[in-house]
Amino acid sequence: HSSDIIKRFNDITTKWVKANTDPATGKGRYVFRQACDPFCILKLLGGDGMDWMNWSKVADFPFNPKSHIWVAGTEAWNPYGPQYPGAEGLVDARVLNRVERGGGPSTRERQTEFHMFIQCSTDRLSKHWHGKLAAGGRHYVGVYKIPEDAITTKVLFKNVPPASQKHVAESKLKRLDNDRKPRPFDNKEENDEDVVQAKKIHAEEWNSMTQKQQDVASYTCSLIRLDYSWLLTNVEFVRYHEDLYKALQDIEVNGKRGSAVCARKGKLGRVSIDPSELGRYQ
Repeated sequence: HSSDIIKRFNDITTKWVKANTDPATGKGRYVFRQACDPFCILKLLGGDGMDWMNWSKVADFPFNPKSHIWVAGTEAWNPYGPQYPGAEGLVDARVLNRVERGGGPSTRERQTEFHMFIQCSTDRLSKHWHGKLAAGGRHYVGVYKIPEDAITTKVLFKNVPPASQKHVAESKLKRLDNDRKPRPFDNKEENDEDVVQAKKIHAEEWNSMTQKQQDVASYTCSLIRLDYSWLLTNVEFVRYHEDLYKALQDIEVNGKRGSAVCARKGKLGRVSIDPSELGRYQ
């Protein structure tokens, strides 16, 4: 019934607004930079670069002991992560190699909880669309754990959104080329089945596409043909670490630019709590 749909929409919107409201300002929470900046998340949690799973290999950090992981993967590789602090969601199943299932406090020897960030989408139709100013930033959704009864789910490349397919194909193609491994397609061969399929899909714009764009389109068809997949597992919310959030925000306040600066036009990146801007969110 339409009344049930409206009630469900209103209930979830209320949860979204409450969870994403900064208690200090009454506005949407800040989003942060993961790396590649003097004032990024790595400064407080440790790690190296833009890997989806990071940890300090050399020393303790203010909010993360040495060797303890934290997660901040891209939306493309995990379009099913928690949408807001406290929400249910999925994470790359490889965390099971580093984090034990179940509850209880974590120690240096035994990690059962981890800090988790999700990437805000640049696509207004995505479930991770958090508004224009948050686009591309990392949104801290809190401390999560792997429940004892966690279920591992296979994600098929062909079933994820087109924007995710493009990003995954770009990422994997770059790694193939960096490792000098052979590609599963050959754009120099006119009868290569993946190239032929890519040309059909992009018939109108193929000749105006760059070589890189054609390569990504062809590799996308390769991954679909090969039935490429990866594994995700469900996570359970534990708590929101307000002190970490405040510390990340202080980096922005005290720094020249800061981790809470949106990539677009240097504006401060905040999650929207305006239902009209969130649009299709439900």
